[in-house]
Amino acid sequence: MALLHAGVDTSVIALWLGHETADTTQIYLHADLTIKERAFARIPPNQQRPQ
Repeated sequence: MALLHAGVDTSVIALWLGHETADTTQIYLHADLTIKERAFARIPPNQQRPQ
């Protein structure tokens, strides 16, 4: 996770970990809450009022 947070490309991390494909490394991205929080922080708030 430290490499991922440092901006190292997931394909490089996959190679270092010995994963057969970068798709295997994607599993860890889904488990990382910090990345999800940063993604949600970029979404602008909904300006529409509920009907």
